[in-house]
Amino acid sequence: MTELDYEKRIEDLSIKVNWLILGYKIGITFLLVLSSLLNLGVAFTIPKFQQIFKDALGPDHPLPILTDCVIFGGSFLPLLALLWPILGIVSTWVSKKVYVTVTVPLFLLTLIVAQFVVTWISLFLPMTTIITGMGDTAH
Repeated sequence: MTELDYEKRIEDLSIKVNWLILGYKIGITFLLVLSSLLNLGVAFTIPKFQQIFKDALGPDHPLPILTDCVIFGGSFLPLLALLWPILGIVSTWVSKKVYVTVTVPLFLLTLIVAQFVVTWISLFLPMTTIITGMGDTAH
């Protein structure tokens, strides 16, 4: 093969890699936005859960610590739900380094999922007390 053939093959490979990176950027951006929208929706339901807990448990039963933390930080959670995808999108589309484009958004996606899971666990944790309390009063 001649030097021109190698240059052509390298140019073709470079174009394919650029398309692959563009596809990754679009996909990770979609995942970041979608998961953050889910997180945002959960964050806006926190006040409704707080009212349910007050009505169902009454003042005699304190909420679990995790639930108290989530309810107390409920106004902060929507900000986090918006911050994570913004940081991910900026790092994905601004950075010229491939390892930053790959690792930072994946790390932020992990944080978004962790926030979602912890929020849901904390919101449903008092339900066990409510159900247990209902069983105790029936006896």
